[in-house]
Amino acid sequence: THVRTHPARLHARTQSAISEKQRRCLIHTRITSRKPAPMTDNSFERFLEATFIGFLSAVSLMLGSWLGLTFKPTRKVAGIFAAFGGGALIAASTVELIAPVAERAGHDEHGSPHR
Repeated sequence: THVRTHPARLHARTQSAISEKQRRCLIHTRITSRKPAPMTDNSFERFLEATFIGFLSAVSLMLGSWLGLTFKPTRKVAGIFAAFGGGALIAASTVELIAPVAERAGHDEHGSPHR
């Protein structure tokens, strides 16, 4: 009679039967054979938007540095700006961490459950 083998055990046997070099070759083939995502019609517009936002953030950093070195704020003013920056960083981090969790839980961008 034919003895049926559980698929997990069969998979484990075939995995141990191939060499490490063959395994690396298989992984490399899987990774490199993936097709890139197709270009959408608005991809260049999104590129320009991302470039503009990156430019704006770089300019604001340089402007803030120049203002701080030129006008020498007091310790109190520097503390207020540092506190505001820390709060903005915490808020941005929270949004970045919570958004994927809310999507997985089945909520839309307004917090309402999907139906």
